[in-house]
Amino acid sequence: MSSCRQIAETLIADLPEIAAAQCFMVSQIGSPLTNPALLQVKLATRDGVPAAQFARRVDEIATDRLAHIPELIEGFVAGSIDVF
Repeated sequence: MSSCRQIAETLIADLPEIAAAQCFMVSQIGSPLTNPALLQVKLATRDGVPAAQFARRVDEIATDRLAHIPELIEGFVAGSIDVF
């Protein structure tokens, strides 16, 4: 499971006000995957709750998931995580 997918799924699971979440990450060749050039998260909220209200929690979740990228890579290499 990709880091972006984990970020989106964690946001939806942890915050009932969030109806949908999308994550887009761009890495620069030669730079660590844990430090993407761009990380964009789009939120759709329930009942018109302003998405900006969740900025701090989005940052916390994204930072946590990015810190676990080395474990994700190890899973891919070991074959314990399916790519398709």
